[in-house]
Amino acid sequence: MTAAVLGAGLIGVDMADKVMRSDVLELGLVAGRSSATAGLRQAARLGFPTSDRGIRALVEVNKPFDVVFDATNALAHATHARMLEPLEVLSIDLTPSRAGLMVVPTVPGERVSEHRDVSMVTCGGQAAIPVLHAIASAHDVGYVEVVTTAATLSVGHGTRVNLDEYVETTQDAIRSFTGITEVKAILNVSPARPPATFRVAMTVLGAGFREESVRALAETAAA
Repeated sequence: MTAAVLGAGLIGVDMADKVMRSDVLELGLVAGRSSATAGLRQAARLGFPTSDRGIRALVEVNKPFDVVFDATNALAHATHARMLEPLEVLSIDLTPSRAGLMVVPTVPGERVSEHRDVSMVTCGGQAAIPVLHAIASAHDVGYVEVVTTAATLSVGHGTRVNLDEYVETTQDAIRSFTGITEVKAILNVSPARPPATFRVAMTVLGAGFREESVRALAETAAA
């Protein structure tokens, strides 16, 4: 399957590298908005095919890509999804836009194959929801707090622009996948040196918890 990455920030370039190493995807393009951006220059140095025409480079092609990973920002994704829709492209949203179907791969949900715009929620959401879903399925949970800590160097401009959307989307996804209504998400961007290790800490309040049951559920979800 041919794939394109829209956005040449930290997430976009990292995504392009993963596609290049995939056995099932062929990287056709990394599209940014300016050839002067550091990310697009880096992508070119790594040997990736690039364009500085943004979304236009993806819709004005003779043969549409099979998959487009949108690594721009939440405000832009809804527009990008509408422009890609006539091409029947599978749009995988790496922004916290909530425009498409939210998906957490290890947690049951709607059939992804029936949708053309799929949201990967947030990094904190992907880390926390499998564990929270497992715990909530076996215990009476009244409140959840999820605190994500990320190093300054790993948080690019697009993520900084979307801090409010990050929090709101993480909270909505936790509610949707676990059924827990009282949810709080917090994002800490740490300037510490050496850089802080990315981590997601969860506080879960409720009834009937036992160390053995919670540990088993968390370890199974992690595995």
